[in-house]
Amino acid sequence: MTAPWRAAASQLPQVDDAVPGAGEARRPGQPIFPEVPLVRSNSRLPRCRPPRRPAGFTLVELLVVIGIIALLISILLPSLARAREEGNRVKCLSNIRQIGAAFLMYANENRHCIPFTSWNDGANLYREDWLWWQAIRSDRIEESSIQRYLQFKANALEMLRCPSDQFEVGRKPNAVVCGPYKFSYVINWWIASGATNAVGVAASYPDLKVAKKLTEVRMPSDKVMLYEEDASTIDDGMAVSWHPVNGPNLLATRHDRAKKESDSLLSGTYLPNPNLRGNAVYIDGHAEYVSRQMLHTKQATVPNAQ
Repeated sequence: MTAPWRAAASQLPQVDDAVPGAGEARRPGQPIFPEVPLVRSNSRLPRCRPPRRPAGFTLVELLVVIGIIALLISILLPSLARAREEGNRVKCLSNIRQIGAAFLMYANENRHCIPFTSWNDGANLYREDWLWWQAIRSDRIEESSIQRYLQFKANALEMLRCPSDQFEVGRKPNAVVCGPYKFSYVINWWIASGATNAVGVAASYPDLKVAKKLTEVRMPSDKVMLYEEDASTIDDGMAVSWHPVNGPNLLATRHDRAKKESDSLLSGTYLPNPNLRGNAVYIDGHAEYVSRQMLHTKQATVPNAQ
């Protein structure tokens, strides 16, 4: 007796007899469903591209960049200017220290006498003048009394000038034989050999004395020998560092970037910008960045002052 499930199975269509829907006989081994062609992995499919931007910057972008650059410049320029001026101050201080050392070497070889003042009187020119700056003999500046110690040349005088000093601008000649003083440093007229107008002042004030030798100076570490003079008063190699009645030849304050009043306000004993500072070298050879109110005093300039 045949099992019921076998009888039911015999009535089903055979899968090898026909392909459904084709109406044709299927060969043995032929798949029931038709093959679908595969897409190759390297086939190119259409892509969605973003819209192209025009080349270059827009006006707004350019303005933003320009504004940022301008802001950076406004921030950096003052700092760069301060850094440059600080470098010039250090170089200037080094210059005047070397000149001061040359003065001391000259004094050691000349019985403690320091060089002459190099003032602007064209009628009185001395071989012992510390700097032969006058027009009548500037071509022989290498014969200056301190040249042998500094070894400067006529075409290389940077040691005698502050890097910030615009010595070619606004300096009028004192006389035909002298011309303008195109250097930065000056000698204290109270401590000088040779001609100095301080002698006439001392004659009127018995308590004041001019020193022609370093051994005549009291407290040499407190007495100024040389300093950098301001362009508003400089006219020769000698400076009126202090006067009991009249105003002095001002200490240059070009390195001090503090707010200033006009130096033209100098009148009598009034000292403009007293707290501003400049470079000076003292009798003992040390150099300092000092204020005007400290330098332009009797105690700092007159050799016998206590």
